[in-house]
Order: sequence, then C-alpha cells, then structure tokens
Amino acid sequence: MKHCLIRDGNVINVVIWDGETAVDFGEVDVVAVNDDVYVGPGFTYDGKEFTPPPAPPEESV
Repeated sequence: MKHCLIRDGNVINVVIWDGETAVDFGEVDVVAVNDDVYVGPGFTYDGKEFTPPPAPPEESV
C-alpha cells in the first residue's frame, strides 16, 4: 500500500510499505493513501486532504 511521509504538513516522500514490517522512517508522520490518489513530494497535507504545489509561473517569450 502507498504511504506518504509527512513533515510539518509537507509530503517529503511516497513509499510502498505493507504497514506491518518494522521500518524506521525517522521523525515523520506516515499516512496510508489509496493507490488511485495522485500525491507526491511537494504536496501539502492538512490532516484530511492533499493539496498540490502551485504551478510554476509561465515563461514569457
């Protein structure tokens, strides 16, 4: 199952983990996420929802 590693409300990594095997992820919160949810590093998490980072500004030509 997919799990997000979250520090200070920010997703710092996404890992596949069975949720049972002993793993030391360090000082982070670990949140299980359905495989069909698109989320990655740079997203924020408010305890209920993931929010993508803002889009980069468009370059002018």
